[in-house]
Amino acid sequence: MRRSICFFGVVIQVCLCVFGADAPDRKNAASGFGSGAGAGKPLFFSLDVSGARGIEEIFSDSGTAEFSLLTSSLPSFGFTRDSVWLRLDLESDEDAERTLLFSLRTARLREVDWYLVQDQQVIEHRAEGIDRPPYDGFRGRYPAFLVELPAGEPSALYVRVRSDSSIWLPLYWAPLRDMLEMEMRWNFFEQAFLGFGFAMVIISILVSLAHPAKGFVRLAGISFCFLGYHLLFHGYLDWWIPGLPAWFHRHLLLVCAAGSSLFMLLFTQSYFMDDEISPFSRRLLVYSPPACLVFVLVLSALPFRTAAHFTLLLNLWAYGFGLLLSGRMLMRHRTLSNLFFTLAWFFTALTIVAFGVQIHLPISGPLHPLKITRMLIPMMYLFFLAANLRRQYSLREERENTLKARQAAVRANLDALRYQLNPHFLFNALNTIDALSRLAPEKISGVVLKLATFLRLRLKPARDGLLPLSEEMIICRSYLDIEKIRFEERLQVVWRIDDRCEQLLVPEMILQPLIENAVKYGLKQNETLHVLVSAEMNDGRMCLSVRNNGRLVGGSGMKPSETGVGLENVQKRLRFLYGTQGMFSLKEETGWVIATVMIPAKKAPDESYSVFDY
Repeated sequence: MRRSICFFGVVIQVCLCVFGADAPDRKNAASGFGSGAGAGKPLFFSLDVSGARGIEEIFSDSGTAEFSLLTSSLPSFGFTRDSVWLRLDLESDEDAERTLLFSLRTARLREVDWYLVQDQQVIEHRAEGIDRPPYDGFRGRYPAFLVELPAGEPSALYVRVRSDSSIWLPLYWAPLRDMLEMEMRWNFFEQAFLGFGFAMVIISILVSLAHPAKGFVRLAGISFCFLGYHLLFHGYLDWWIPGLPAWFHRHLLLVCAAGSSLFMLLFTQSYFMDDEISPFSRRLLVYSPPACLVFVLVLSALPFRTAAHFTLLLNLWAYGFGLLLSGRMLMRHRTLSNLFFTLAWFFTALTIVAFGVQIHLPISGPLHPLKITRMLIPMMYLFFLAANLRRQYSLREERENTLKARQAAVRANLDALRYQLNPHFLFNALNTIDALSRLAPEKISGVVLKLATFLRLRLKPARDGLLPLSEEMIICRSYLDIEKIRFEERLQVVWRIDDRCEQLLVPEMILQPLIENAVKYGLKQNETLHVLVSAEMNDGRMCLSVRNNGRLVGGSGMKPSETGVGLENVQKRLRFLYGTQGMFSLKEETGWVIATVMIPAKKAPDESYSVFDY
C-alpha cells in the first residue's frame, strides 16, 4: 500500500509539472502578458452595458475616462452581455517598424473586434468570432491580430469582446518570432493534455474489453465526456468544422459537462456493493443517473446562460454527493481502493469548484481556470482507474477465497461420502469371505488377495475426486474378480466401452456402487445374473450405464436412496461435483434394471494424476 501511495504521489507531481506548467513568459503579469512595444505598459478595461458604442466613442475624451486600470493577472468578467473593451498603449522603435502579434487565449467568443488606433484614427481593423465568417477563409482557435507599428509613432490597441458565455481575456503580445515560439509551447502543453485525454478513452475501452466490468465501461464514458468538453472548450470543433451555429457549440459543451456527472454517478453505482451504503444512498444512486439523462435532454430547450448555471449546480450536487459517499466509505473501510476512490472524488470536486468560481463568477485570480482543470483532471482519472483496478483485484481475491472455501467444503463432503463408501464395500467383502469359509474355504486366499489389490488401488484418492474412466474400469474389474470367485458362473459381465470415453474424467467409485447394487439385488432374483456395463457419448456428454436382468426392487417408482448406501452416495457426489449438469436415474425396462449416470464430457489432461502413481 505504501509503494502504491508513493507511486501516485510521483504521478501527481508529474501532472503538476506537465499539465500545470506555464507556457508563456509572464513579463508583465500585472497588466497582461507580453513583451516588446507594450511591455511595461498598463492594460485598461471598460464595460459597455449597452453594447452599442463604437470605437469613435470609446477613444473620445469621455470614453477614455471610463477605462479603469486592470490590476489582476487574469481579467475575468463572468457571464455578462456587456461589451468588454481593453486598451493597451503601444510605442514603436524610433528607427524601424515593428511587427507584433496579439492573441486572446479564449476560444468560442461570439464577437471580437481588434482596432489599431493612431491619433484617434483607426488604421487597421479585424473582426472575428464564431458568429462571423472566417477571416480570409481561415479561422484559428483563438482570436489573433497581427499589426505593423510605424516607426516612432505612438499608437493604441483597442479590443472589443462580446459573448453570451463567460468572459476572461488573457491578452498576450510579443514580436512575431517570440510569439510563434510561445505558440509552440502553448500547443505542446495543449497537445499533451489532448493526447492524455485520448489515452484515457483508449485505455478505458481496452481495459473494459479485457475485464468486462461495468465500472471500466463507465470510466470510458467519463473520459469521453471530459475529452469532448476539452475539445469544445478550446475551439477545436469550430476549427475543424467552421460555420456551426453558436447554440450548437454552447449546448454541446453543457451536454458533455452534464454527461460527465451522469457517467460518474453510474461509475459510483457500480463501485459500491449493495450492503456497503445505506438504502437511501443506494436509491439516490439508482435514480440520479436517469434524472441526469432527463436534465441533459432539457438543456437544449433552455437559454445558454440559464442552462450553464443549472449545469454547474448539477455538477456541484453530483460531485458533492460522490465525495460524501466515498468519504464515508473510507471511514468505514480504510482500504487502498477506497483511498484512491476518495482522492478521485476530491480532485473532481476541486475541479468543478475552481472552474465555477473562475468562470461563472466575476472573480479574478492568479490562476487560469483551464490551468487548474488541466492539473486536476488527469489526477482524477488516474485515481478513478487505480481505485477500480484495485477494487476489482480485491473482489477477485474475495471470490477466489470464497470459491476455495466452497471447494474445501465440497471436498470435505466428498471425502465423507468416500469414507462412507469404503466401509460399506469392506462390509460386503467380509460377508463374502464369511460365506466362503463355510462353502469353499479354498477360495478364501484368492478373495483376500483380490481384496488387498482393490484396497491398494483405493488407498490414495484421486485428485479433485476425478480419474479417467479407464482407471475406474480397472478398479471395477478388481471388485468383479472378487465376486466371480464367490458366484462363479452365476455372474456374467459384458463391457461395452466407447473408445472415446476411456480418457474422459469420471468421479472415482462411480461405477463400482452401480455394479455392486446390480450384483446384490440381481442374484437374489436370478440363477444367472447378466450385467452389462456401457459407456458412450451423447450430445457432448458421457452416458454411463449398468444393466442387469431382473426387476427393480420396490417397482419403477423407487427412489435411488431406497436401494442402499451406494446409490444414495452416487447421487450426492454427482450433485457436489456437477450441480444440475450431473444426472442419475434408476428404472426398470423390458426385464432389465438400468442405472444411468449422465455427466459432462471432460478429457483428462496429458499429465493427469493417476491413482496408480504411488
